[in-house]
Amino acid sequence: MRKKVRLQDDKTNQPALQTDRLKMLRRKMNLTQKELGEKIGLSNKTISNYEKRDRQPDNETLLKLANFFDVSVSYLLGETDNPKLLDDTIVLLTDKDLKHMQEETREMVYSIIDTIKRKHGS
Repeated sequence: MRKKVRLQDDKTNQPALQTDRLKMLRRKMNLTQKELGEKIGLSNKTISNYEKRDRQPDNETLLKLANFFDVSVSYLLGETDNPKLLDDTIVLLTDKDLKHMQEETREMVYSIIDTIKRKHGS
């Protein structure tokens, strides 16, 4: 069951990574911060900053972490307690993704997002 409240990072007002979950998943795989960083292309300092909540990962990194640990992004963000939520179909697009789209495609993506927001009251 999804939680109603989405925790947010104070600085960006974006959903916040649940640092206890990141640390628990890393330890469950017997990985140091350095080893995890090496496996997903980040420094151990960056992993440490995530775990101390000094920094928040961008969307691409959230997706890398979710894929690496085989959990949903929703689980990492604390939106669900089920790490394998089957109906978790979050699509993460970065500014880089949008920049490389043709204008018509980009407008279609924005239109779809607006429609979903209106339908679900977001």
